[in-house]
Amino acid sequence: MHIEPDSVQTPSYNPWEDFRLKRGFDTRNNVHPSFIEIAQKIVRMDAEATPHMERAKKCVHGLLKNMLKLRTASVENGITYPTDRLSIVWDSAGDLPALKLIATMARQMGAEVHVIYYRSIDLDDASIAMHYLDDLRTLGIRVDFFDYLNQPKMNDQQSPEEKQELQEKHRARLKQAYALFASHRPTIIVSNLSDAYDLRADLDHILGVSSSESDPDLFDYGLSCSGLEIPTADISALASEMFSEDREKMGRLGTELIEEMEKYPYIRFVADDGTDLLIKPSPVSWVNEANNRFDLRAQDYEVDLSLWESSPLLADNPPGEICTNVRDSEGTFVLYQLDTDVIEWAIRNKDVYGFQLDAIPKHQLVCDLQDPIRLVVKRGHVQVDAIDESSLRARMLKAYLKQKVIEDANAAQLGENRLPNAALKIAELGLGINRLANNPEVDLGGGLHILSVLITEKMREIFHLAIGKSINDDPGFENKSGSHIDNGLRNPGLRVYGVNQDGSSTLLHTSQTDISEDQQGTLNAIFRKHM
Repeated sequence: MHIEPDSVQTPSYNPWEDFRLKRGFDTRNNVHPSFIEIAQKIVRMDAEATPHMERAKKCVHGLLKNMLKLRTASVENGITYPTDRLSIVWDSAGDLPALKLIATMARQMGAEVHVIYYRSIDLDDASIAMHYLDDLRTLGIRVDFFDYLNQPKMNDQQSPEEKQELQEKHRARLKQAYALFASHRPTIIVSNLSDAYDLRADLDHILGVSSSESDPDLFDYGLSCSGLEIPTADISALASEMFSEDREKMGRLGTELIEEMEKYPYIRFVADDGTDLLIKPSPVSWVNEANNRFDLRAQDYEVDLSLWESSPLLADNPPGEICTNVRDSEGTFVLYQLDTDVIEWAIRNKDVYGFQLDAIPKHQLVCDLQDPIRLVVKRGHVQVDAIDESSLRARMLKAYLKQKVIEDANAAQLGENRLPNAALKIAELGLGINRLANNPEVDLGGGLHILSVLITEKMREIFHLAIGKSINDDPGFENKSGSHIDNGLRNPGLRVYGVNQDGSSTLLHTSQTDISEDQQGTLNAIFRKHM
């Protein structure tokens, strides 16, 4: 037994003794409408006609009222007070009706509005995006574009000279992106980068939030502003509890869920597709984001909340999950949806690795219910060499993970606080606590949202496992990697058990809906109580 129990006494039951990896798995012949047809239908919808629009308007008005000074340029006692200048950063995985709502309402409230539209993974017809952006231009809102997808990235197969050249190109493109912000000199930034963690990390770099990477020689424009980071903010999300004023209610829900999860030293995930994974969560690092409100990012960067007006990007994404570090894990689990960091990396490096991506729609790279990827986990780490390369998506994930291990090892040699193989560690367990509006047009296969990968980790009753770096601090917990990819557990027939030291277990959650409520698990009962 390699996972040591927290108690001094060694239990007579070995949690791993009867635990066996299942060989093979079957893929249900689930029939779903075309992903791309649904995506196009969503973005073509007249946002004003959606049943969630009035609640979304109220939400956006409240957010903007709290952020904007609602003033025009004036001079008082010799001091010039400018009007609010709002820069909105969006990417092509984001929801365009939500962008239009925020931009137009901010303008109506007196702010100067500037939109920076990042091209990332193109899930939507470009003409649809241009339709919405042209509407904004017609209203006199400035719209700039930045091609993030073609940003140069290094890989280990390049020579030192090639890497140096790419570093210079990357530096130049970051400066170009920064100049887009600086030209507007915003007082507030709203970020809806729903796509990739790499992209969001670059925004932190651009704004100088990430102090370890900020470069005063590069960024000399003197940008200073507040910010709100709201990935996955589509119309239905804006109308949901995710952004409701009753944060205390969400806080109580999260606290009760954590109290139930903390009862068990082990959590086991079992599904009809062969998933059978046993994990040992950390008993000391549970985080309830609903209690953090909007100051989680401020805690990350040790920013004084009293300096709200002069500190960049203080607000993190709205509270939507409970999460903790994973101390150890063993078994197997099946993925259907890839983190977009993996896909964007593959797009940039397709010629290096020979990935034939052009024949496959981007949305199918993100999620394919007929192309499961089976991951074997031993002693807490994904066994990357065991990934079957029979499909393109599996080859992409395998190459990505191998590259991240190399990057971590190289960083460790340079004295950075990295650990070889940390990119392969199952590092974080999360459970979404938001109840998104019941909208079948954005709910595929039980919760796979076509327009955003990040949304899966915020959706109520959705578990996710992160590979790589965990966000939570836990003394003595080794999870130092430069990579973090999320994996939503949307497996058919998923069942989650709390496992005791003596081997007994309790059903916490099931995705089955054709059984009585008292058979759906203790976590489901807590969710129902707070609905």
